[in-house]
Amino acid sequence: MKNARFNLFVLASLMFVAQAAQAKEGFFCIPSMKSTWIYVEKKSDQFVVTVKNPMGYQYMGQFDGPVSPSSLPFQKMQFDDLKDLSDQFSLTWPTSSCEFNAAEKTLFCNGSAQKKIAAIEAHGINTIQITEKYQTDTYQKNRYRINFEKDGNTYFVSLDFFNSTCENLK
Repeated sequence: MKNARFNLFVLASLMFVAQAAQAKEGFFCIPSMKSTWIYVEKKSDQFVVTVKNPMGYQYMGQFDGPVSPSSLPFQKMQFDDLKDLSDQFSLTWPTSSCEFNAAEKTLFCNGSAQKKIAAIEAHGINTIQITEKYQTDTYQKNRYRINFEKDGNTYFVSLDFFNSTCENLK
């Protein structure tokens, strides 16, 4: 089982390298602490954001808050509402509604994504830049937060990546 996971990781990494060689503007980050990757590419008049998370998105906490017994009904509702995201999805926004910085690997897109995933709408993505300072080390990371809405319920799925796991497309 571990070999199968490793082989999938190597295959995914090679796909990213192959795609990165053809792309002009964007970045990708591979696996974060949650085995998630994100691939952002600017294509003529739109940004395409592809996210893969083998564990799924159903239980990712809103606002990165702790899970408590009182939040279980919300977690169940989120599981039901976001199950159609599956383990991979792509969203697109017009370049006119986005701000992008390749050097800092930040992306801010306002407004709804150009298409729904089933009945799930994405109402923007933003990047939160975080500096973690420890006694002897400093780490930079970006948190990409996507705002999802389904049937009037709003969820914020957050994806954290240390900047050292991200590269610009070439």
